[in-house]
Amino acid sequence: MIATVEAKDGATADDLARRIPAMASALKLGKGRITHTVDDDDSSQVTLRVQVADLLKEGFPWRGPSAFGASIGDVPIRTGRYEDGEDVLLNLTGQLRDPGPLSNGNVEHCIAMGVNGAGKTQGNQLILVEVATRTEATSIVIDCSKFQQDFGHIRHGIEWPIDKKDAARRFFKILPNAIEKRTDFLAAKGLSKWEPGCGLNFLVIIGEEAADFAADNEHYQKILRTARAAGIWILTSIQRATHNNMDTDSRANSPAGLCFGLRDGADSQYCLPDEAVEAGAWPQWGNRKPGYHYAAGLGIPEDRWHVTARTELASKRDQADAVTAGAAIRTPLDAITAEAFGDLYNNRTTYDAPLLPKEEGEENNPQQQATPAPAPTAPAASPAAAAPAYSGPPEEEMDDVDEDTIAREVEELNEMLQNVLDEDPEPGEYDHLRIEDEIEAPADDAPVLSLGGDDDTDKLTSEQGRQELYKRLDTWVREGKLSFAPREVTDILLRVGLADTKRWFYRERDRLIERKVISEDESEEGFGHYDILRSPLSSDNGE
Repeated sequence: MIATVEAKDGATADDLARRIPAMASALKLGKGRITHTVDDDDSSQVTLRVQVADLLKEGFPWRGPSAFGASIGDVPIRTGRYEDGEDVLLNLTGQLRDPGPLSNGNVEHCIAMGVNGAGKTQGNQLILVEVATRTEATSIVIDCSKFQQDFGHIRHGIEWPIDKKDAARRFFKILPNAIEKRTDFLAAKGLSKWEPGCGLNFLVIIGEEAADFAADNEHYQKILRTARAAGIWILTSIQRATHNNMDTDSRANSPAGLCFGLRDGADSQYCLPDEAVEAGAWPQWGNRKPGYHYAAGLGIPEDRWHVTARTELASKRDQADAVTAGAAIRTPLDAITAEAFGDLYNNRTTYDAPLLPKEEGEENNPQQQATPAPAPTAPAASPAAAAPAYSGPPEEEMDDVDEDTIAREVEELNEMLQNVLDEDPEPGEYDHLRIEDEIEAPADDAPVLSLGGDDDTDKLTSEQGRQELYKRLDTWVREGKLSFAPREVTDILLRVGLADTKRWFYRERDRLIERKVISEDESEEGFGHYDILRSPLSSDNGE
């Protein structure tokens, strides 16, 4: 029920808001069932919205992709319905050819917040299915906790799945390079922001359980400040966006919000704009109503920020089928972005089939191995099945082995060991010496053991040492090794013909860090190690 109230004799909307709890009590309604908004042009005009019954209780079946085959920049995406039956529409790109009821503007990064089981992940799945069934769009998902469980059924529609913390750390270090290349490309076309048909795919980055990487991450803060102009939308999915889980600067640069159920309705202030909270949004239903949420920003009219909504109910198999069909229309990632991501992108894990539970009469879908994208100049090769990881010798069945045979083999083994102990291939030449005795000088014709490194012909100049170091890093990148410790290049340092090879290494290290080839591993367990972001021999080497 909606009613318009006119304030008289200088009364304000705040006066009315203070009376709402009493009104809710008189009407026997729960907190958050009565909300209000003030007219922007006339503060005496207040609209009251009264939710007398839960109209979302039965839920709504998923209607499938909202605009299959359309550009992500054509029309908004649909994820659910409001309590009054209107669709929940989101404008991710900021600019749409047909925004419909939404407004056009800038890209607004978003926080999806809610307790465990409140439905955040299901909402993120619907967003990813929408992206996977549109053109000019690419999705990247970071889930370091349970990627396969959360997104395994739609993994074949995700361009770049990242499920390890070290991989996520390296991704956020290389993403600024992609932002710079994309903004340079747009600027060269005279564009201040991403537009449909510009030649770049719109990037949708979803960070699930973002507390794993968003807290005190300076790279994450900088990315949120600069990614909007590059046509990149970032959704930070988190249970509670407090300062110890998400930096306050990062939160300030995520003005949009999808607020699912919370234990304390007051926590909605960490996700929703002040206007939604002041109007009465109160998501204090925990995980008792999965999928219920408030949506603010993303082009949604402000008078709907405090209206309760619910995501549509979609089965994993239906979503997987939609993503499979979308493979025929999805736009491959543009070359500008792919080259900017470099070796990290080329060596990413990809999947070509969904991970779904087995149905009756159906074989299980095998999980795909990590398959790095082929180098642009490499000839096409037929895919080969990757060998399974070695897990030790196969377990033998001991029940059928004769005990007498085992005893005989043990006896033979003991006899062999005793024979080895009884032999003395090199009699102790110095057995008669005590610790205080002096050892005689070796004979003139005694053999000399050389450890190497003294031959000048094996020495490297500073430039040759640099090339050896670059080749080593390039080999590691090609093999999928993306971090190293200084001790792993000690053999190169020993061959460099300089008095202070340690100083030489630190000079080369600083050069590689400046060129964004490597970076320091800031994690607690990675102290003293370095992340390899790309090969120093790649074409984009900055020289």
